[in-house]
Amino acid sequence: MRQTTMHCAAQPGSLALVPPPVDKKWFQQRLREMRRSQAELARFMGVPPAAVSLIFAGRRTVRAQEASDMARFLSVPVNEVLKRLGTTIAISPNAVRVAGILKDRDVVASISDATTDPDTLAIIAPPGLMDAECIIVEASDAAPRFFPGDQIFFYRHDDGDPAELIGKTVVGATADGRLFVKRLAPGSRPGHYTLLSFNPLVMPELDVRVSWAAQIAWVRPV
Repeated sequence: MRQTTMHCAAQPGSLALVPPPVDKKWFQQRLREMRRSQAELARFMGVPPAAVSLIFAGRRTVRAQEASDMARFLSVPVNEVLKRLGTTIAISPNAVRVAGILKDRDVVASISDATTDPDTLAIIAPPGLMDAECIIVEASDAAPRFFPGDQIFFYRHDDGDPAELIGKTVVGATADGRLFVKRLAPGSRPGHYTLLSFNPLVMPELDVRVSWAAQIAWVRPV
């Protein structure tokens, strides 16, 4: 159930409830950063371009699926989109934690476990993945394996054995806590692994201590 935060504005002889404005500049800036257009966003959402213009003007409500589509297109958590629309949403049973953002050259920007801000934590997942976590792809150089806007779902296993996932694409963490999305290969000594990239410009990481690794459960394509 969606809840809209309302701000009170006094009018002569009455009290009017005015919804917070849509942060149109943020959406336009995000589109410029991604080198994408408002028309492309509309096509991805399956709506006419005029509908997106009305949304940005605060004159059209957004359905839950449309907000999810906007988030996927913009490679941000869905609650970030809702916040910029001036709308909040109660964390639904389908919401899972966003663990990080996959950026260019295989860098995973971690979202701190310490944060309690739901606007940075939640993304709507399919019903069968309620206990999963998600990494949002922002990288433009991870093709053909991943594309900007893809959502990578995985189940974290702190006590899992990475040796059982040799040869697979995994989400994992190094011994110093750095998240990665790589293909796992053996290292030269026990407890150490080679991390292989799908990006030919990124060199393999040799003999890395891995604290945990999890096989990818599902990729929601852009």
